[in-house]
Order: sequence, then C-alpha cells, then structure tokens
Amino acid sequence: MTNHMLAVRENVLIRWSALSPAEVQRSIKLAKDTAARYGKVHFFAVISPTCSLPDAESRKTLSDNMSKMTEYCASMSVVIEGRGLKVATLRSVSASFLLFADKNMHVWSSLSEAVATLRVKEAEDILAQATAAGIA
Repeated sequence: MTNHMLAVRENVLIRWSALSPAEVQRSIKLAKDTAARYGKVHFFAVISPTCSLPDAESRKTLSDNMSKMTEYCASMSVVIEGRGLKVATLRSVSASFLLFADKNMHVWSSLSEAVATLRVKEAEDILAQATAAGIA
C-alpha cells in the first residue's frame, strides 16, 4: 500500500500503510517545511490497520528523530485505526510510552476524534482534504 502525506495550513497529516526509514525522513521533512511556513504544526500520523510493526531500523530512525519533531510540532498525534482487543492494547501501550515522552503527544482511534479534541482550526476542511487524499 501507498503512504499518503498532506499539509493543510499548520497541520501535517500522514497515513502510514508501511513504515520505513525513508518514510520517516519524508515525514520529518514535511513537518519541517510546513513549520518553516506556518510556525509549529500539529502532526497527525494515521496508522492503517494493515500496517505491520516497524522493523528495528525504522524504530531507530523514529527514536533518533523524535527530538527534531518536537522542534517543529506543537502537538503530535498517533491515530491507530482498527477495532478489537489487539488494536486497543496497541493504543494503550503506545499511550503509556508517550506519557513519558512529551505532554503534547497523544494516541487516538480516529482522525476525526483527534482533530475535534485538539480543537484544530477549520477541522471540517482538514478532514475533507484528508479524506480526498486517502488519509482519513
């Protein structure tokens, strides 16, 4: 599957169907470029239910670049799509890790929930563009 990326004003939306170090770097570049234009951004990473867990190299790339992301992002949200015990457990574990990382990192079950709870400006327009781009 293809990964999709979209910047809507100060919001960066990513849909990861597969994760690789190159995709992590592309995401960071989009956040950096968008932040240069609008200031700190809201970053939303939507994880497809079919996305496999990242390999060791991808996890290392994510970990090594987390401090860069906090330079560019006002908030970071991970949306883990899907239903059932396995996905709920993954969300809980992810949220537990993020508690120790930064207060502006969140885990959600849907992009619409994340956008609404964070009171993102022009939420309906952002969701419509994310849907058109294959992200939501």
